[in-house]
Amino acid sequence: MDTSPFYAGGTHLAWCAADAVIVPVRVDEHSIASLELTLDILSNKDRDFTTWNNRAGGRPAPRIAAIVMTMVGSKSQMRAVPDRASRMYIERALAIAAKYGHLFDHADPADAFVITDDFVSSGRISGAKSIPIAKLKVGQFHLVEGKRLQVNSSAL
Repeated sequence: MDTSPFYAGGTHLAWCAADAVIVPVRVDEHSIASLELTLDILSNKDRDFTTWNNRAGGRPAPRIAAIVMTMVGSKSQMRAVPDRASRMYIERALAIAAKYGHLFDHADPADAFVITDDFVSSGRISGAKSIPIAKLKVGQFHLVEGKRLQVNSSAL
């Protein structure tokens, strides 16, 4: 279930129904703060999630199956290599995950991380045009919200 990026009723219900979750995180300050908040909500016994979960029968919090870090345009000249800023955010996310290691499916939370390459244009094209990313053609241009976007090879 894909929920909104903030904790609300739908997110709470999805977490209650799930055994494990995948947490998407962009390489930016807001997403790193949101990652820490999410992990705290899932583990802190004084937070709303645990309180309401206990009232509903005490299901355990879902495990973290994966944290998917998206580089969203921040990469070095070498294909699939994060630039220094991206590496800094990835390192911060790893440190946060280590603080909440008990939430992860993996003994080492670092094993739950997936670092994706830049797919901003392709992702926007896919979403706006309802074309699966795998069906996009490298180099092809699409008009999305008045902007001419090109499918880049790193997304496919």
